[in-house]
Amino acid sequence: RKAARTFSTALSMIEQYPEYRFLQSAPCHADWMRVHYPEIFTRIRKAVKEGRWEPNGGMWVEPDCNIPSGEAMIRQFLFGQAFTRKHFDYTADVFWQPDVFGYSAAIPQIMRGCGVRFFMTTKLSWNDTNRFPYDTFHWQGIDGTRVIAHFHNIHCWPEPRALQDQWWTVQHKDVQDRRYVPYGFGDGGGGPQEEMVEISRRVVDLEGCPRARHISASRYMNDLERDLAARLPIWTGELYLEKHRGTLTSIHGVKRGNRKAELALRDAEWALSLARVFGCDYPTDKLEALWKVLLTNQFHDVLPGSSIAPVNDRAIREFGEVRSGADALRDEAIRYVGEAVPNTVALANSLSWTREGEIVLAGLPGGKVPAGENVLTQAFADVEGAPKLAVCGLAIPALGVASVPLEERKSTAASPFKSDERSVETPFAYVRFDDRGRIVGFVDKAAGRPLVHEGSAFNIFWCGEDIPGDSDNWDIDADYVLKQHDSARLISREIVADGPIQLRIRSRFEIGDRSTITQDMVFHSTTPRVDFETLVDWRETHKLLKAGFDTAIFAETARHEIQFGHLLRPTHQNLSTDRARFEVSNHKWTDLSDAHYGIAILNDCKYGISVL
Repeated sequence: RKAARTFSTALSMIEQYPEYRFLQSAPCHADWMRVHYPEIFTRIRKAVKEGRWEPNGGMWVEPDCNIPSGEAMIRQFLFGQAFTRKHFDYTADVFWQPDVFGYSAAIPQIMRGCGVRFFMTTKLSWNDTNRFPYDTFHWQGIDGTRVIAHFHNIHCWPEPRALQDQWWTVQHKDVQDRRYVPYGFGDGGGGPQEEMVEISRRVVDLEGCPRARHISASRYMNDLERDLAARLPIWTGELYLEKHRGTLTSIHGVKRGNRKAELALRDAEWALSLARVFGCDYPTDKLEALWKVLLTNQFHDVLPGSSIAPVNDRAIREFGEVRSGADALRDEAIRYVGEAVPNTVALANSLSWTREGEIVLAGLPGGKVPAGENVLTQAFADVEGAPKLAVCGLAIPALGVASVPLEERKSTAASPFKSDERSVETPFAYVRFDDRGRIVGFVDKAAGRPLVHEGSAFNIFWCGEDIPGDSDNWDIDADYVLKQHDSARLISREIVADGPIQLRIRSRFEIGDRSTITQDMVFHSTTPRVDFETLVDWRETHKLLKAGFDTAIFAETARHEIQFGHLLRPTHQNLSTDRARFEVSNHKWTDLSDAHYGIAILNDCKYGISVL
């Protein structure tokens, strides 16, 4: 209804004022008009045909630009461009993202790959520490791809003083001789109003005021490219917003739901593509419907967790529905490919390399296990109490399915782990604990290298006051480090699984005033990786909880995964721009390495990390 009111007003302005132009960025909103308000949609199509309505923005919605996977960002463009081409005969050339909380360094190559050449935003003017040095520039991504970026301001009336301010704030007038000025009420406020358009008529050629005219975003950027591209500066890397850092981690259920739904859709499409080779129909319509639910929930106030509670609840529910729908399609495809042979299990590997290490299975019938002379198995219950079976000794082909026979057999293989109350020896490491359950010693056997910083620990639970000066659900302030305390209290600790594949230590902690943590620390016989499966019963308010790993490795940069690659960021705080990056985005991993050795933190549902 809010979109319908805004669009009705814009259409009325178009009918009254021949010079007026309206930019509408999200095809998702236009699709709502097509479904729920067909008369408005018909008027929009007419205005587009006349060149008065600009459906330019590129993506399905204006999504968060740090958290979505690379594939999800491409699908945003894919579905957005497909809609405007089909219904408006229009292909977007501007990536319009005025209100998003920072921009990944992978975006230029994604834009160019999707046929979009220009980028426009205003959000970096919100920086709390440093002013971004350019207003118009070439933005260069991680692969060297460049697009032209232009920063404008919003919340502006087209009145003389406002236009003068817009021009006075341009930083490099020797390079940039113009500025794009959108006007109107944003955040659902209804867009431009009649009195704004009337004012704009009076300032077009007003003495003492910058000369102005109505122009589309596409025309503005194309003219800018033609006239100024050769002399624009170059900015390489991410466009980091020095504000709203908490949006990388706020509302855990939304972040986890997004990650799991993205992975589920990826696996479903892989399995269905494989099944199609064997003659199975490909359910394009079902997948498109699931993708659109995911993409809509990646909107830049939903996915960051900066919406009201009902929106968060709905997003969590819809992410779950996407995941279950994708899982059902995946399972159906695997059943089609894997011949239904009695007393076997079909194991699918959607990765591009053969899986030969440990795998974890759930739901095998009647206590049966995969057969094989060299196959090791170990039953265990995970941190949530679900029965699982760890298996190693199988080889699942890359991007393939293996049908593995089952048998009734109990493993008699010995455990390779040695443990006592304060230490564990694995095939890869010597590990020591203190009386609080923290890892205070971790030595790599092969390298003979201690990894824990002397006097500190791994797996520290930092907890402290989180009351930012502004925007409670958006922000983490720099002084949070002064309020954090290593205050978790160990209540119990026991070995709950010790076999040929895993050693699992379950610890329970109290933290804060009323909260508890249950954690399984899992050591493996086939990999040096250590898993921390953690359940938090969080009953605190205005507090922040972090897991800390204070390593002895010294490196001036850390490597963080982003869409389709990684980004190096400094670990020091030499410059004010470094100090402002006390919380940064990553996807599934962050690596800290010196010239000879490194460690990585992996995660299954987090998008924010500090490496200081």
